[in-house]
Amino acid sequence: PPPLLLSGLAFAFLLSAPATNVSSLLLLLRAGAGKGKAASRSHVAALLSVAAALTGTALALSCLVDHFGVDLLVDRGEGVGAVPLPAWYVAASPFLAAALAAAAGTRLSA
Repeated sequence: PPPLLLSGLAFAFLLSAPATNVSSLLLLLRAGAGKGKAASRSHVAALLSVAAALTGTALALSCLVDHFGVDLLVDRGEGVGAVPLPAWYVAASPFLAAALAAAAGTRLSA
């Protein structure tokens, strides 16, 4: 039976996710268009081809990792090898998240 979590798939996600998320692509699209201008079709096509190339390469690497059985130290058990966070961090994190959300809301409304 196939394993529940393939190391190569996790590796592919970690490689491609930061570069192909919507916010990164929109930022590149906006930067390439210039201030106050619409992006050209060629710029959009180039951006989409780069995203497709990154995703395709990550998936190809994942297939190689899974085929050769490379151990990427991905734990399959729940809680295995987990490092607990300090109690003060766990207690303060909701307040920090609320402060960051309020700051973001204030910046968006300005």
